[in-house]
Amino acid sequence: MLPIPLLEHLAHSRTSIATPTSLSFRRFFSSSRRPLAASTTHATVERSYTDTIKLPKTPFPLRADAVNREKLFRGRTTTELYAWQAKQVDRPMFVLHDGPPYANGNLHTGHFMNKTLKDLIVRSKLIQGYRVHYVPGYDTHGLPLELKALATINIPRDQLTPQEIRAAARKEAEGGVELQGGEFREFGGLGAFGRGEAYRTLDWSYEKRQLEVFTEMVKKGLITTHHRPTLYSPSSGTALAEAELEYNEEHVSRSVYVDFPVAELGGLRDVLASVGVVDAKVGLAVWTTTAWTLPSNVAIAVSETMEYSLVRNPDDGALLVVATERAEHLCEVMGVTLETLATFPGSTLLQTTFTSPLFSSPSFQPARPIFSAPYVTSTTGTGLVHTAPAHGVEDWEAFRAYQLARNEQPTDSLCAVDGAGKFSDVLESLVEKETAGKLVGKEVLYAGTKGVIELLTERGALLKEVRVKHKFPYDWRTKKPVIYRASSQWFANVEAIKEQAVAAINEVDFYPSKGRTILEQYVRGRSEWCISRQRPWGVPIPVVYSYPANTSDPISSSTPYLTPSNVNHIISVLESKATGTDYWWEGPAEEFVEPAELERSRVEGRAWRKGTDTMDVWFDSGTSWSLIKELDLRPSTGVDALPLADVYLEGTDQHRGWFQSSLLTAIAASGAEVPKAPYGTVITHGMVLDEAGRKMSKSLGNVISPLSVIYGGENKKKEPAYGADLLRVWVASVEYTRDVPIGPTILAQTFEGMRKIRNTARFLLGTLAEEPVETVPEQLGLVDRYMLHELYELDRAAREGYNSFAFNRVYQALTTFSNTTLSAFYFNITKDCLYADASSSPQRRAIIYTLQQIFDTYVAILAPMAPHLAEEIQHFALGHPTDPKAGDSGSGSVFEKVWKPVSERWKDEQAKKEMEELFVVRDEVMGLLELARTDKNIRSSAEATVVISNASNLVKKHAEVLSTLFVVSEVHVDPAVTSEGAWTYNKEVTGMTLSVLPAEKLKCPRCRTHSRATEEEDVCGRCSAVLSA
Repeated sequence: MLPIPLLEHLAHSRTSIATPTSLSFRRFFSSSRRPLAASTTHATVERSYTDTIKLPKTPFPLRADAVNREKLFRGRTTTELYAWQAKQVDRPMFVLHDGPPYANGNLHTGHFMNKTLKDLIVRSKLIQGYRVHYVPGYDTHGLPLELKALATINIPRDQLTPQEIRAAARKEAEGGVELQGGEFREFGGLGAFGRGEAYRTLDWSYEKRQLEVFTEMVKKGLITTHHRPTLYSPSSGTALAEAELEYNEEHVSRSVYVDFPVAELGGLRDVLASVGVVDAKVGLAVWTTTAWTLPSNVAIAVSETMEYSLVRNPDDGALLVVATERAEHLCEVMGVTLETLATFPGSTLLQTTFTSPLFSSPSFQPARPIFSAPYVTSTTGTGLVHTAPAHGVEDWEAFRAYQLARNEQPTDSLCAVDGAGKFSDVLESLVEKETAGKLVGKEVLYAGTKGVIELLTERGALLKEVRVKHKFPYDWRTKKPVIYRASSQWFANVEAIKEQAVAAINEVDFYPSKGRTILEQYVRGRSEWCISRQRPWGVPIPVVYSYPANTSDPISSSTPYLTPSNVNHIISVLESKATGTDYWWEGPAEEFVEPAELERSRVEGRAWRKGTDTMDVWFDSGTSWSLIKELDLRPSTGVDALPLADVYLEGTDQHRGWFQSSLLTAIAASGAEVPKAPYGTVITHGMVLDEAGRKMSKSLGNVISPLSVIYGGENKKKEPAYGADLLRVWVASVEYTRDVPIGPTILAQTFEGMRKIRNTARFLLGTLAEEPVETVPEQLGLVDRYMLHELYELDRAAREGYNSFAFNRVYQALTTFSNTTLSAFYFNITKDCLYADASSSPQRRAIIYTLQQIFDTYVAILAPMAPHLAEEIQHFALGHPTDPKAGDSGSGSVFEKVWKPVSERWKDEQAKKEMEELFVVRDEVMGLLELARTDKNIRSSAEATVVISNASNLVKKHAEVLSTLFVVSEVHVDPAVTSEGAWTYNKEVTGMTLSVLPAEKLKCPRCRTHSRATEEEDVCGRCSAVLSA
């Protein structure tokens, strides 16, 4: 043990090191100023041995001061390292492809988690001997940037040209890239993070590849246009894809129960006759949550196999048709007891017709049909479903199928809702002019709904209005509700490639595994993908339209011209211009028509116009795989074909977004007989929440900026500056596949974990500062062999964790080994030997050798999680006496040294088994020593002797190591004569008797163990040999 004066010297020295996390050591140190039991003469002598103790020494600082010192190591572990590793062409290539974040606003902790998870993968592969490719990207088109640009210039959209809007949006996007790029560089990530190195979806080189993918899809006939209902956001003024939605669970709709008057009775005539009713008016009870769609009604759907009832309202005698299973519900809604007159199958209604309840008279309108549809059930509503093909996909598909079954040519559904989400003049073609006049110009979701309900009341057709709270789709950008609205849109035919896409999914690894099912469900759940958007900021859909030159209505008389050759022609035109796709809005339409077709159209008297739609941003980002393909990083075709990217990693919401769009575009554009997904592995992470488990939002005031964690907030006491590594270690420590919390308490806990890791590294550096032990010592003790076995197990666990992307397992394995196995145990029991033994001592050389093996693996495992700290450790391990100077370059990186597997020779299950048995004995002895310490019989365990009677064979076998294990001065195993002390503590354990007694010998003033035989000896025998050598 260390002499107390040495400990005092150690505590005040900048370069000496204490045992990192030994609580017993701190207690010992805190008691070191008490009067000593030894004589004052010896106290004076003790001080003369300070310089003979081999204290660990290193200039590696005790305090991290990460906010200032990480910058000193930033270059060597980021830009310099990425450039160095790119030149290691003999290494296998690992590709992680970045899903582009939206270039809009400052970064949040979700961004940090995303980028750090990717960095953990990239760095763990690099240190295992790979060359890595990781180029960050930015999603730079789309509505949010356009709206932000419009807000910045503060000019109404209708007063601006598309070119002006695009110029403003481009400026906004480029500013966002610059802002986020600077913040990303503060995270300490490894990749092409330099200015101008990332890919941006607004760059012509990117847009060109995107248009080439589109061309391949045109070749295969996968791009079509038709007039059909699509999700539409009135607040954004554009069609949306499913991935652009969120669902509001608190939305309230004004649902209505409506009486649709029967026109032709059909099969109902016999039903009425069976109950003696003749020439009575009958109504069809219909329920809908979208009252505003009633003017667009064309039919009612029923189930031909479900039972229906003819019921009478006792209040007014009115007759209604309702599904039998829903009759009781209708009674509750209307507040009356409806009398059932007859029941009949739904097929009875298929010859019945009806009229709209919004007309003032049935004679002013044609009768409408009733047809059977599979989606009609008795779980909600009335069993009769209002059908408006302009405002529902199911309605559109079902009514289209009904028309085809009757050999009728389906026609485009008239849509009476304009781009602003208001009733338009088209309404006059659907209802009476007077009725239309009361609705045109009103927002369908608000005043329009109110107007329709008022008209139903006036006509006496409203059975009941009921407000319903239910899940409803919202535009995720504007947080406002969306509608279905029929319009001419462009679609990618997913149905044609669906089975190939699903087959490709089955060849992909998913973490967590449920991701496969989720992605497959999304793919199987769609037949078409609406790819057109009605906004100018984006990649134009490269289609031109011809129309008769003498027409007065070019729009309605236009015919689209979309062929692979003409798209290639358009690409060549844009390629020749300096402005890329901006030229689409600048050049004349005729310039975008291939010469032969243009000449033909002139002969035929046709003129041309350009399309104004842009592509869905998911199509933009979904074609980012083409960048990797163009780089030709490794074989992607033939028998040795690999996926374009090893890993795609994003949030769980990207199953319906980027993962899906990347898959579909890659499959659609592939020329392979069996197309592959662009990724080999898909990894998803959850959201970042506050410590209370709430989603972060500005309104709650709980948003945590990663930069405020790194550099500290305004109040440094409440928001200290932790540096990037701490936040990175937090990411590594959590189960990221779920939603994870973060907050002051969690950050403080992570800081404490980092402090222990730093102290452990500092102790290793100080201890290993002397000449290394190059060869394996002949005599590795049981404890050393056990530690090497534990190192072997740590190495295996860490590799498995990194390679299965379970980073929290790596962190847990490292911290358990560091804090428990290494610091609290091995450091604690070996410090006596390390400090007091001769350098040539076999036992000490074995410990040094063991620590050398531990050091290399320890730093390699730590490096991907805390690269700045690992670089700092490596810097001082190389013998540098001070920190590097700011701006130093060319120093090399800890990642340049490949993390070698721990040798199989250190796998020693027998050593582990024997140590586990000895740990049982050790735990009991430590308990007895703690009792003695509590009773103030000892201050240090070195003041005690342990006696073991009836010792087991294993204890006898390893008797010589027991004093080291117990950190006591002596251990007697089955002594012939049991000595008695002033006090004794005993415990029976597995047939053995453990006793703790006062140490028999005198304290050595040099090593502090009670090993001096007589007062005449200045020091113990061991110390005497060391001093005389």
